[in-house]
Amino acid sequence: MKKEQTIFEDRTRVWLHKPLIHSVPVSAVRIYLNQRLAKLRKEYSEFDSFLIEVGELLKKENNNDYLNIIRLIEGDAESNWISPSKSLLTVLIKLFNLCLSPKQAVNYIKECYQLYCFMNTTTYRIDDEYEVSIRRSRWDSKPRKFINILVIPNQQIDNWDNYYWFNITFSDLVIEDYVNDIVCQCDTTFEIRNGQEKFEDTLMLFVYYQYKDLLRNIFNTVIKRLKKLGIIKLVSKDKEYESSYQYEIPAEVGRHEIIKERHN
Repeated sequence: MKKEQTIFEDRTRVWLHKPLIHSVPVSAVRIYLNQRLAKLRKEYSEFDSFLIEVGELLKKENNNDYLNIIRLIEGDAESNWISPSKSLLTVLIKLFNLCLSPKQAVNYIKECYQLYCFMNTTTYRIDDEYEVSIRRSRWDSKPRKFINILVIPNQQIDNWDNYYWFNITFSDLVIEDYVNDIVCQCDTTFEIRNGQEKFEDTLMLFVYYQYKDLLRNIFNTVIKRLKKLGIIKLVSKDKEYESSYQYEIPAEVGRHEIIKERHN
């Protein structure tokens, strides 16, 4: 019986593991993480050469939206582009581990950029159902009502076979987090759902921790629509910081259908 080949057999490159960051000096987080990346590149010269050539090819594209990737490659990354599991570095290591050439990697990044442009310019609508649950808040440990709802693009994607949507969950207390540039704190989550990894890679390359408005705009669309439908009601707003919003969620725990006449 023929042995099934694994991804680790007949490779042309060493399999590179992203370094685990357990703790960092608070006074110099950004410097420390860039130094950790520089150390990784020194240990794996092939990865270093790969990144350098990817950076040079991206510079030739003359696209400002590639600047953060170039900054990481040139040792000037923000800390959140390196340390989180969903980050710029995660995608670059993935492309290296797939044994792509720098040109192939850049072509993939360009495909992701086209997808990002589509996500950023299309409009979105909420699904006809939502779910209410009670969970313990990670913000203040109190039991809170949560809403889970799907957000769907109004247009199909040209040249992509699969449809995508966002699965958004948030509690009755919304904290705006401008540091990460998305309206969420620990009780708000965004998940992009699709059969292709390219969709999540796109967010890691161009959205997460990069001060882009995509997720914020989608979240604001959800809040505005749910308020209009009476599914959530604003109770109070933090007067000092203007970043904390307390909502009332009248519906009981369970799944609920949005009346289509109200949804139009």
